[in-house]
Amino acid sequence: MSNAQSNVSLKELNAKLLAEIAEIKVENDELKNKNVETIAFSNKIVELETERTELKTRIVRLLRQSVEENKPGITILDIEAELCGGCPGHLREPLAELWNTTNDQIPVLLAIEANLTMVDEILKPLLEEHSTSFGGTYINVITNRIIINTVDYTKVDIIISRMESYKHLFIFKNVTNSLVTLRNSFDQISEQAKSLRPLNIACFIDMEVNNIVLYIWKGYNQYNRVFLEAIEPYNVIKRFVNQSSGPPPDTDVDDITIRTIATPILGGDGIINKVEDKLCSVGFWAKSKDLKTDYIVTAKHCALRPNSFFNHIQWNKTTDISYFTLGYMLQNFKSFDIGLIAFIGHYTFKLEMTIRNVDSANSQLIIYDDEAVSSYGAHICKSGYTTHVTCGFIKGFNGFFINERSQFNSQAIFSTAKVIKGDSGGTVFSYKQNLRHASLNGITNIGGEDSNNYIHGYLPIKTISREFQVRPVLAGDSGNTSTN
Repeated sequence: MSNAQSNVSLKELNAKLLAEIAEIKVENDELKNKNVETIAFSNKIVELETERTELKTRIVRLLRQSVEENKPGITILDIEAELCGGCPGHLREPLAELWNTTNDQIPVLLAIEANLTMVDEILKPLLEEHSTSFGGTYINVITNRIIINTVDYTKVDIIISRMESYKHLFIFKNVTNSLVTLRNSFDQISEQAKSLRPLNIACFIDMEVNNIVLYIWKGYNQYNRVFLEAIEPYNVIKRFVNQSSGPPPDTDVDDITIRTIATPILGGDGIINKVEDKLCSVGFWAKSKDLKTDYIVTAKHCALRPNSFFNHIQWNKTTDISYFTLGYMLQNFKSFDIGLIAFIGHYTFKLEMTIRNVDSANSQLIIYDDEAVSSYGAHICKSGYTTHVTCGFIKGFNGFFINERSQFNSQAIFSTAKVIKGDSGGTVFSYKQNLRHASLNGITNIGGEDSNNYIHGYLPIKTISREFQVRPVLAGDSGNTSTN
């Protein structure tokens, strides 16, 4: 074969290869378009489910209004009974309120949440391998989906190939900020906060909005001006919240009640520092590492003065204050908003491994373990003197808040649970499957509300145990012994 013929053959082969490559590119582009269409369709499903939930809420609201104005033969309690699935006494569980469902559906949704959380824990390390391509995850229990914030869609197939069994649970949502971007910006903002010490703020990464959110309590805007200017380049979402207020306690000495029977002290019960007129809530019963000393854990800001004494106050009462002292707040110089009350009321009070929940069919919840909630979008609840048991969705992990005393608190977790004055220090927990047991998660430290949502911040058990060398008393821990 001559050189000329060889050249012609090579040219023909090259042309054929180029044509095949062009066909492959067209097919690849078509697959990418289909992938984008599939993702867009999945996102649309989430939007429709959200609209359906909102519509249901509006229908309930209109039904209430119709009953109140036009149909006196039907009462609001009748509607509540229908909403809670005919539950005893028309009591709708806090989780039913949160998920806008009936009481009988709660176990189903708890099982869904547990499964989503399990899958989310498997998924997170994979996303960390591509932290510049993804922006984190959050779960949606109602739609039974894990939403994966996605910056680079070329990496989607990698995740799906390694999570084939769970791909039906995934929705890849188009976002701008990757995990790396969010964390770097948050670290810079945190350093500015430590340096400039603004007052009454809270900050965390909100996966659902794919940005850093800064809550600023109204009345401190001008004081925080320098800090706000310093973090302007990071384009955080600013939300201005009102300091929530609750009923002021009547602490007249004449109204103090003398008890002769040992009163049980439960998580969420009211406690009052009469000298400073500060009303707070019980967090949980804890012991020293050697098990010899009993403590009531609550928020440090419940006592500005060291060795302040506390009395017990019952729910729904502003005058029924125990005459006998529960204990006194130990002095500590740590910046964390965590206070230990040394329990000295062994003859008149009995500490319990339970959480008060009297507005529910399960009036007391047993603190079984301290398993921490780990997924954005999962439920978390709190028990407190003023608003009792309320629940919300986890919005941020490893955030920080700075109180009016300029104390920087890191490792904080944030949710949408309703919290107002008097709930500080109260128990933070998640429900177990049977709704009678709970997992202890921490204590309430801050709360407020903006025009749309509540903000609830709490410090987790691991921080409390590590910083103060105490251990919570748990029903599921056979090693705990009572000294009551």
